[in-house]
Amino acid sequence: MSTSSARKLADIVQRVSQLELAVAALQRARGPRDAEDAEVLPVLARQIGGRTFSSRELLEHAEKDPEVKRVLDNAGLTTVREIGCYLRRMRDVPLDGRTIRRDGRRWCVQVAHVNLHAVLGSTLAP
Repeated sequence: MSTSSARKLADIVQRVSQLELAVAALQRARGPRDAEDAEVLPVLARQIGGRTFSSRELLEHAEKDPEVKRVLDNAGLTTVREIGCYLRRMRDVPLDGRTIRRDGRRWCVQVAHVNLHAVLGSTLAP
């Protein structure tokens, strides 16, 4: 292998390593950060069900619903902006059989759909 080819290969290997680190960082940035974060979604599923909502509406709802207020406060979600960041971070991340989905400009809690063929692969009968 020529010196030029070896350099190009080394550059490619280094770039792939950088991309792998970037992907890992992005994956860590999704989903719940701690137990308090993880507790929010099941409570929203129970208290709000499948109704759509905005971040502002969720914060307003919390003023009337002590359980929602408790989990939002425990997770440090006390402003519309913090709630919006949480919802974006949790979007499409399955947790306890539920997930946060975007419905236009609004949010909703839905049953998480799992592609069993992708999970189990060829062990599924045709």
